[in-house]
Amino acid sequence: MKRINFKIEEIVYLKTDPELLPRIITRYQVSKGSVVYELGCGAGTSWHYEFEFVRIKDELNKQIGFNKDANL
Repeated sequence: MKRINFKIEEIVYLKTDPELLPRIITRYQVSKGSVVYELGCGAGTSWHYEFEFVRIKDELNKQIGFNKDANL
């Protein structure tokens, strides 16, 4: 069984949200191979896997991918 790493009522930020709006975890669903979380933002909700969001907004500023200065 997968481990639950986030708690209900915890505030998180979606990595793909350009506005970086805070979202609250309202519930989660556990299956044999995965955990998905329902995130609320305003009047709407959406379901996401753990790799799609972070606890701390500053983690989103880290560069992902290849270094611009790398010689390929």
